[in-house]
Amino acid sequence: MTQTNISFERRREIKEAVYKTLAHYGHYFIPVKIKAIARSFANVRLISYSKHIKKLNISYDNMLKFAGTKDACTDYYANSNLFIIYYNDIDRNITTSNRYRWNIAHELGHIMLEHHITHEKTRIFRNELSSSEYNELEEEADYFASLVLVPHAALIGFQIKNANYIKVMCKISEPAAKRRYYEFVAWKSHVNAQDEY
Repeated sequence: MTQTNISFERRREIKEAVYKTLAHYGHYFIPVKIKAIARSFANVRLISYSKHIKKLNISYDNMLKFAGTKDACTDYYANSNLFIIYYNDIDRNITTSNRYRWNIAHELGHIMLEHHITHEKTRIFRNELSSSEYNELEEEADYFASLVLVPHAALIGFQIKNANYIKVMCKISEPAAKRRYYEFVAWKSHVNAQDEY
């Protein structure tokens, strides 16, 4: 998914949210420790599908029905301002491609960008939002995920020659790495020293 529909101003706000997220965690590593980052927030819980299946004694199919997705989802409890991210750690296509890392980062993006709060939703569902609203929120969460998992400033010291370097170093999928490589090359050509991110 490309981020062409996100305005320049909104991109700046998302970069700010990513910067605050990374600064809040305070430990800088490549690959980014996305599970630890999510857990560093007192009001965010991270629960794997396998753990939830065991706790409720349900089948994998029932877990998929509960989540409404094979990737990940977040439940928001407004009364306690608590977010629970459920992520798939069972499907080998997701775990071996490191897609689960993207899924967690994407869900954390929804949280950090306050999508649940501003849209008054306990969960971001396609059928509970207009098509344009849903697409906008998904695009913003994807943009957040790409920035948090592949922080360009951290890569500048490495001699990145192709997308495979990013795929291996940042532990992301090949399509995501290709997209981030082209964005990295473009970003490097006009680095702005005023940009906190």
